[in-house]
Amino acid sequence: MSYPERGSITVTKLAYGGDADFPVTLSGDANDTDSILTSSGSGSVTFDNLVPGSYSVAEDLANLPSWKEVDSTCENISLEPGEDFVCEIKNVKEATIRVKKTTVGGVGQFDFTGSLGNFNLTTLSENVPIDSFFDVFVDIGGNNLTITETLPNGWANDNLICELKDVLPGSTHTCEFVNTKLPTLTLVKTVVNDNGGDAEVSDFTLFIGATPVLSGATSTLPVGSYVASETNLEGYTESDWGGACAADGSITLVAGQNATCTITNDDNAPSLTLSKLVISDNGGTLATTTVELTATGPTSFSGFGPSVSSGSEFETGTYALSESATLGYAQSAWVCVGGTQEGNEITLVLRESATCTITNDDIPPSLTLIKHVQGGDASAI
Repeated sequence: MSYPERGSITVTKLAYGGDADFPVTLSGDANDTDSILTSSGSGSVTFDNLVPGSYSVAEDLANLPSWKEVDSTCENISLEPGEDFVCEIKNVKEATIRVKKTTVGGVGQFDFTGSLGNFNLTTLSENVPIDSFFDVFVDIGGNNLTITETLPNGWANDNLICELKDVLPGSTHTCEFVNTKLPTLTLVKTVVNDNGGDAEVSDFTLFIGATPVLSGATSTLPVGSYVASETNLEGYTESDWGGACAADGSITLVAGQNATCTITNDDNAPSLTLSKLVISDNGGTLATTTVELTATGPTSFSGFGPSVSSGSEFETGTYALSESATLGYAQSAWVCVGGTQEGNEITLVLRESATCTITNDDIPPSLTLIKHVQGGDASAI
């Protein structure tokens, strides 16, 4: 009795991206198990002494999760008597992509899209990177991968897209994203109207650099140096800048800083001086220090000559000028230098000054002689 000639099946293994020990199982008209340990990406195993028949060879990757079978010619084999059949299984190893996120000036959550799907990373401490590793299967010849970050409000990143070219099986790559928390700057204006001014905060234009801003509005800016300034109004004195700014308004903003700079504008009091002149060329004895000069208006004041002036709380407006009685002296009209005069009234605006003078001149005495004649007529002598 003759028996059919025995044959064999040789399984060759091509591993792309590394080496491993791959368990394989022969099934069909005979059953067997073995493994293929690759070296430099290749290896083989032979199942021999097989009777002619139908066979398949499969591999078990349950303990090799980073590997994937991409091609096999080892299924549905019809082995002829005496045949030495050779088949091939190809495997690729996952590529590893490291996404590294670092934040400067703050922490936050950041969303990503692209070849790795949608995911987010949350930093816990500034300047301390967090890592997330992704294993992705790529083709034998490599693939191009792209990871894109969605930039949140208030953050800066000069590189929002990471493009990886020709990512091969088993390779390792890193995409690094560094975000900077943008600083903010708020300018706050205060207006003091204690001398009759009526300007409001909105009447003053504030600037960060050349950009106009509103008082109290927060501006988000790149890291760097800036100068705060304003357009002042006539009649107001501006203070030095305060808060986080230097006196000249300069400031250097660092990542994550929230700075506030302040400035105050105070209305300038007008000034009014009342002056008394006395002319005593006809025997008068009036002293200037005995005449009271008065300005009556929003902030009235008075005092004795030779002159009296308004104080620091003096306000704008119209003032009526007068003086106390001066018997025996003729009173001139008021003469004002500065301001706007109408009769004995003077009107002053912010920062305006005026000097108003009144002169008193002594009135000369007069003598009248009357002649009475008794007992006849006579001519006047």
